[in-house]
Parts: sequence; C-alpha cells; structure tokens
Amino acid sequence: MTERIAEILQNRRPSVYLYGSMFWTIFCPGWSDLDILVLTQRPIGAGQAKRLMTLRQELLAAEPENPYYRLFEDGMLSLRAFREKTPDRVVYWGTSGQRITDANRFDSFCLTLLKEKGRLCLGGDVRHLLPMPTYAELVADVARHLESIRRAAGLTGRSLYFYGWLLDISRCLYTLARGG
Repeated sequence: MTERIAEILQNRRPSVYLYGSMFWTIFCPGWSDLDILVLTQRPIGAGQAKRLMTLRQELLAAEPENPYYRLFEDGMLSLRAFREKTPDRVVYWGTSGQRITDANRFDSFCLTLLKEKGRLCLGGDVRHLLPMPTYAELVADVARHLESIRRAAGLTGRSLYFYGWLLDISRCLYTLARGG
C-alpha cells in the first residue's frame, strides 16, 4: 500500500502514518480498521486524487485473497491543510466508501493517537509540526460524540445503553464465531 501511495504522490513528498487500534494491541481482524493518514508537502493534484481514490479496490482486485486492503481508512491531504484546518483536495477512505472532498475531520483523540502511538511507514516524520490537542479540545470531542449517540438513540427510540449492548453482543458473537 505505501509503495503505491509513494508512487502516485512521488512529487508531493508524502509522509504515511498508521495509527489507531493496531498500536494499542486491540486490533481485531474482521472488526478493526487500519487507520492511515497521508500528509504531503504540496497539495494533491486532481489526477493523483482520482488514482488514490480507487487504490484500495485496485490492489484488492490484484490480490483478492488479501484481507487488509479494504480495512484502510482515513485521509490524504497536504500537511498545511491538516495543520491549519483549511480547505484542500482530500482523498478520504472510509467504511462508507471513498471520495474526494475538501476537508479532513480529524478529532483530538485521533491526533493524540497519531502523535503518541502512530507509526511512520514512509517519508519524513512531521508529527513534531502538529500541535498536541488541549484538554478543552478533548472535552469538546467527548461532548460531540455523546451528542451523536443521544441523537441516534432519540431517532430509534432506544436507550443510550442499547448501543453499548449491541457492540458488546457483536464482539461476543464475533469471538464465538472465530473460536476465541
């Protein structure tokens, strides 16, 4: 994956990071995703963005037995746009598919994980150029997440605790199906 990203973005000097559950020893095949962030020294070109958008499917078509290509999620954008939270051409990969957009929604928890536990896979390490989230930013992101859960619970008419139980049940069924 990193070789192909580097090939497509060679004139943009990319830094490719993996972060998230795989570095907290809670990565679970079939359940977890592979969080990837690509930060470039120059904005991504339109042609490059189109090639990156379908890269997961291209690699999966070439290696259909590889279980990992479909798990990669997050964004690719310029370091400047990421730091300054300004519009830019962004390639987004997620569970809902992939798209080219103008912003990357990277919350304070993901930034903390990236800075503290992320692994540089390619390019120069630019994490020192990224600010550590403040306590206030962390609290605000907790509040946003809680509000999302409350909204979802209100739409379904179910208790907030319903979603936690569904998650626990899903993990239990997955564990049972895998035999441990």
